[in-house]
Amino acid sequence: MANLMIVAGEEAGRSIVIDRETSVGRDVGVDLILPDPEISRRHAVFRRSGDVLEVEDLGSLNGTWVNGARVTGRVQLAPDDLIKLGTTHLRVLAPPPPEPAPPPPEPEPTPVTEESGVAKHDLLGAPSEDELRPVTALFADIVGSTGIGEQLPPEQVKTLVGECVTRMSRVVEQYGGVVDSYQGDGITAFFGFPLAHEDDAERAARAALRIIESIGAYAQEVRAVWALPDFNIRVGLNTGQVATGLVGAGNRRPVALGDTMNVAARLQTHAEPGTILVGPRTASELHNRFRLEPLGEILVKGRDAAVSAWRLVRAETGQRPTHAKPFVGREPELAQLTTLLDELQNGRGRLVLVTGDPGIGKTRLVDAFQELAGERVTWLQSASTLYFGETSESPFAETVRRWLGLEATPEPDEVLPALEKALPELLGAESAEVLPYLASLLSVKADPVSDERVRDLSPGHLTDEISRAYATWVRALAARGPVVVVVEDFQSADDTDVALAESLHQLVGSVPVAFVLLLRTEAESSGWRFRERALARRPEQTVELRLWPLSEAESTLLVGQLAAGSVEPPLISQVTSQAEGNPLFLEQLLRLVTESGQTLRARTMAMTVIRHELPSALESLLLARIDALPARARRLAQIAAVVGRRFPVQLLPAVVGTEDLEAELRELIRSDILRREDGPEASYEFTHGLLREAALSTLPRPQRRELYRTVATAIERTFGDSLDVHFEQLAFYNARAGDSQRALWYLVQAAERATAAHAYTQAEDLWTRASALAEKVEDEDAQRRIARELWQLNAREG
Repeated sequence: MANLMIVAGEEAGRSIVIDRETSVGRDVGVDLILPDPEISRRHAVFRRSGDVLEVEDLGSLNGTWVNGARVTGRVQLAPDDLIKLGTTHLRVLAPPPPEPAPPPPEPEPTPVTEESGVAKHDLLGAPSEDELRPVTALFADIVGSTGIGEQLPPEQVKTLVGECVTRMSRVVEQYGGVVDSYQGDGITAFFGFPLAHEDDAERAARAALRIIESIGAYAQEVRAVWALPDFNIRVGLNTGQVATGLVGAGNRRPVALGDTMNVAARLQTHAEPGTILVGPRTASELHNRFRLEPLGEILVKGRDAAVSAWRLVRAETGQRPTHAKPFVGREPELAQLTTLLDELQNGRGRLVLVTGDPGIGKTRLVDAFQELAGERVTWLQSASTLYFGETSESPFAETVRRWLGLEATPEPDEVLPALEKALPELLGAESAEVLPYLASLLSVKADPVSDERVRDLSPGHLTDEISRAYATWVRALAARGPVVVVVEDFQSADDTDVALAESLHQLVGSVPVAFVLLLRTEAESSGWRFRERALARRPEQTVELRLWPLSEAESTLLVGQLAAGSVEPPLISQVTSQAEGNPLFLEQLLRLVTESGQTLRARTMAMTVIRHELPSALESLLLARIDALPARARRLAQIAAVVGRRFPVQLLPAVVGTEDLEAELRELIRSDILRREDGPEASYEFTHGLLREAALSTLPRPQRRELYRTVATAIERTFGDSLDVHFEQLAFYNARAGDSQRALWYLVQAAERATAAHAYTQAEDLWTRASALAEKVEDEDAQRRIARELWQLNAREG
């Protein structure tokens, strides 16, 4: 049985058995050769005595490291310890559990009682440190830093490189990323860990472009001060799944390991100075939003397979191609917007709330509204993404920038001149009162006198003045013709955004302004509370368009239009079934099957092996909802995902080992992760199957197996009086737990029950699956018996 696993290096994924004293190095004469140029010829030795595994360094040049500490003498190893030899990382594997006893002829479940319980511990009390997550990794490195060290004294190298690393780190944090490590002359950063965002790849791409821009400006200072003409950086990005967890001894810290990280690092080394290289999954997620130049396949160190690479050039600018996607199933809502447009042209405005789940089609509906409105209105839309920490700007600021004809991120010295030119033409003398506050909204300073007046205001008074100025500007635009103001993702609104929204809501009743807010159903958000107030206080001026999932027929029509005949009907049925009416999920799954050639795994009780298959962008979108939960509720969502899409209410407490789940379940229901269905058989259900898949995908296989075993035990004890109706479920959970023998026993019981009930179609399916499992476990007696049962079934049908 393997004791070690190589998790990083040229032989990542290789397992190693240590059953005697084993010397390690990179040359002949040792027991285990590792092809790593940074490993010494005789580097270290592993020793095993019973259950004890030790490592000792053999005087190697680069040393042997365990959990970040250099080894001196012998060190005893424990499961999950991380060992570093050169650039090769090995993880100590836990010993396998003892072989389970063969199942009894008849299961003897113990009913759950208040005294006995099911689990020994509350599974929510100790959240797991290890997870699988989709991330976009960013590696940025100074080109030729060794040469800098030769030309400058250490204190100047520290100043020069330190400023460069600080600037890069600041940009990463502005876009919601996390700097994982500082490598002296560069950084490693994650987007998607420890928290996922639905647009992590885009965040990473924008951060990389901003880093190149920022360090390019800094390079001019470097050339002037230190006379280093070739100072530059290069960046690598790669998206994929990684294993995350805590490593270290006294000071444990999070790490992310896997091929995704290795490829990102290698792409960075292949990038030309001042450029960014991205891997295939990153390129796929950035498609149509960024300019990418294909470079073909490149060979990277430590990897047998070549990597497809692209050069990231820039973000695409301009409006979205609204005609690019089909418009299906929202005709009633578009008809309401058509009526609203007629009223708008007759001088009456409205507040329009477009609400629904992520991916349900809110933006696409507004795009169709814009196509319908055409040149008849002045269209002002906030469409760019604002990232945590990047700016305190309100999303309303972009509506002003678009009116000024500026890019989403203009140079600071462009904004004020544009305002000073445009506002007097629109407002005349009144512009002097509006300009300093719109300038503040756009994060620029007006003339010194006005700027001092703005700075003297309290935050609350400043917000009031900005709201008044914004409303004055919109009213002046509406005097020239109908205006539509669109703000996306209003569930993320802060106090300033809400104040601006309140001022526009008061305005729509008297001027031709349609104020359109797009927001998700997040009941605790400031934006959602504004929605509730608007509907209660001014219902005659407020319209809500709630978007629900598409019907099966609408989904099929949408897939057919997106696929344009390139996908066979059975695959269309799979895609529509799993998307459950969500257009974005449908589009992402369709891309998966068309680009990779995969078929989607059916969610059944079949004895299949879980494999990661959600597109990274879709998984990140779903996982962001899970990550937003409090720790115990998040852990409960993971456990519930193992239990199933739908399950009886009494099962989850039995699995977790505590009845006190009210707070966590309330949080999951409030966050629209689970819903409760009452009735004769009350149950909980994930609101979307793919949401369950995302929660399940974060669990490493050992955790999943143990949880499946816990669920099987809970079912046996909870439903002991009616266990026969759960035979197939128990076969499923035991198979996923790795107990194939017990799974076979339950599958045979389920098949016998179906045969006795004359449900011959179901029985044939169960006997066939039992046959495959019996062959897998090499149970010849079971194979012969199952073959007889199948023969008898076929004889009946004949």
